[in-house]
Amino acid sequence: VFANRFQNLETLNLARLSNAAAAAAFVFSVDTVDPECELPRVTDNCTSYNVSRNKFRNLKTTNTGPSESKNIMELTNLVYLNLYANSALKVNNLNPGDSGGSAAPFFLSCGQTIEQVILDFADINLPSLIGAQKLQYFRARYMTFPGEMNQGSVGSKEYFLSNCNELTYLNLDNSRVRGKFPVFNNLKLERVYLQNTQMTGGEEDNTTNPITELIRETTFKQCTELSDLRITSNFFEAKPINTNAFISNTKLQILIIRSGGKITGNVPTLSNCTLLRLVIMPTNNFSGNIPNFSSNQLIEHIDFSNNSLSGNIPNFINLQSLRLLRLQSNNLTGVGQLSSLTSLTELNLSNNSISGSIPDLSTCTKLRTVSLSNNNFNSYSSGSFTNLTRVRFIDISGNTSMSDEQIGKILSDLVINYNTSPRSGVTLNFRNTSGPLGQDERDLVEELRLNGWNVTTD
Repeated sequence: VFANRFQNLETLNLARLSNAAAAAAFVFSVDTVDPECELPRVTDNCTSYNVSRNKFRNLKTTNTGPSESKNIMELTNLVYLNLYANSALKVNNLNPGDSGGSAAPFFLSCGQTIEQVILDFADINLPSLIGAQKLQYFRARYMTFPGEMNQGSVGSKEYFLSNCNELTYLNLDNSRVRGKFPVFNNLKLERVYLQNTQMTGGEEDNTTNPITELIRETTFKQCTELSDLRITSNFFEAKPINTNAFISNTKLQILIIRSGGKITGNVPTLSNCTLLRLVIMPTNNFSGNIPNFSSNQLIEHIDFSNNSLSGNIPNFINLQSLRLLRLQSNNLTGVGQLSSLTSLTELNLSNNSISGSIPDLSTCTKLRTVSLSNNNFNSYSSGSFTNLTRVRFIDISGNTSMSDEQIGKILSDLVINYNTSPRSGVTLNFRNTSGPLGQDERDLVEELRLNGWNVTTD
C-alpha cells in the first residue's frame, strides 16, 4: 500500500505511544485477513521508519509487488530505524536461533546513511553495520537471539559495529548476546551497556586459543571518550581482568562490573580515571587489596561487596564526594583512617575479619548507616560516634571481642548524640558481643529506649 501509493514517502511512523490511552488504541497484529502481519514495504526514498510497540511478525525478503517496493533491509537511505517491541518479528518466519535461521540473516543496506537503530524486543539477530560512518546510536535490548557481537566464521570474525567512528551509544542490556568481546574501535564511544548478557568474556582474536583474561588491555583502549561502562554476565569464564584494561579511559565516570563470582585476580588500575564517580563491582571474586582512590577525588560510590579482597582497607581521606562505601563480605583484616568524608551516608564493613579499634567517624557527619557486624573489633575511641547526628542505624553485632566497657563508651557517646539532636527511630544492634552488659550500660540502653531508639542487646 505505502510503496504503491506514496512513492515519495520519506517518513513512516506507525508507532504507538507508551501511555495508557495509546495502549488501549489499535495495534497492527495478526488477524484472519493478514495471518502473517508483514512489515510494510516502502520505496527507497524512506529515511525514517518507525513501527514501535506493534505486533508485526514477518519481514519478507521476497517481493511480490512492483520493483520500487522495498523491505527495510533493502532501504539504502534510512537515517532512523525503530522496530521496538515487535517481539515476534522474524525474517521469513525464521528465527535466527532455529536450525534454519542462518538462511535468514538480518542485514541492513543503509550503512552509508543510518544514524540511529532501535531493535529492542525484536526476534531477529544483530545486523552487520561495519563502517557505518554516520551511526551514532545503537540499542538492541531484550533480544532473544541476537547472536554474537563478532560475526562470521571462526578465523574471520568481525565486530558488527567495527569502524563506526561516530558511534557514541551502544546498549545490548538484557539481550542473550553471546561470545567474546570485540576490540571496540569506535573512537567516539561514550556509553556501553552490556548488562545481563550471556557473554563469556575474552577478546575475539580469531584464534582458538583459550581465554586468559576476561577484558584485555586492548579491548577498550581505543575508546578514549568512554564515560559509562556497565557489564554484567553470569556466563563469564573464571578469569581476571587485565590490570591496564582501563588505563586509557581517562574520561570514565561510571564503571559497573558483575560476574556472579567469576572474575578473579586484582582490581584493575583506576588511578588514571580521575573523573570516576561510581565504581560498582560487587559479587565477583576479586582478590588482593582495595585501591585507595586518592586520584579519584570525584568518587561518589564504591562497592566491592561480596568479593575475596584481603589486607587492610586503605586510608580514605578528604574524598568529599564519597556517599557510599560498601566493602562487606570480603576477607579484610584491618581498616585505615576514614576522615573528612563529608558526604558519606553509608558505611558497610560487615562480614570481614577486621580487628582493632572501630574507626573514628567523627568527621563523617552525614552518616546514616554504619554496619560493622561480624568482625573482630575489640575497642572504641570515645567521640567517634558523637557527631553522627543524622545516623539512623548502627550495627556492632557479632564482634565477640567488644567488652561491655567498650559498648558502654559507645552508648555514652550516643546519649550525647541524642541530646545534641533529639530524634526517635534510630536502630542500634549490639547482639553477640563479649557478654551481658553491666548495670551502667543497661541504664544507658534504657535511656535511649525511653527516647524512642530501638536498641537490641543479648
